[in-house]
Amino acid sequence: MYVVVLPESLRAKLGDDGARDLAELFNVAGRNQRQRTVEVLGEHFERRLTEVKVELERRITEVKAELERQIAAVKVELERRITEVKAELEARMVQLEARIEQRLAETRADIIKWMFVFWIGQVAATASIVSLLVRR
Repeated sequence: MYVVVLPESLRAKLGDDGARDLAELFNVAGRNQRQRTVEVLGEHFERRLTEVKVELERRITEVKAELERQIAAVKVELERRITEVKAELEARMVQLEARIEQRLAETRADIIKWMFVFWIGQVAATASIVSLLVRR
């Protein structure tokens, strides 16, 4: 509450009651003006707050849409890359399988060759032993 001090000359012309009434009038006018100012500022604040809220919601919606678009693009790219890697791995597995089969075939041929040499040696040794035994 404001205190209104009236000059002595005005107080003398108005009288004590008039001066008190004038001071009260100024105080009421001041309170009303402050109240109206608070109301106007409150309305302005609420309106501005609503504008900011709407703008933020719009920006959030835009950012969300952009992020969803980027996520979808990344997902498509990852799926494409996974498909490429899968095809590459399958091709390499086929190559490795062919090399393994080739080496197995070579190993099998070597084993058969050495088995033949071993059995020829065994037959020769057995024939030699039998011929020695028959001569005696």
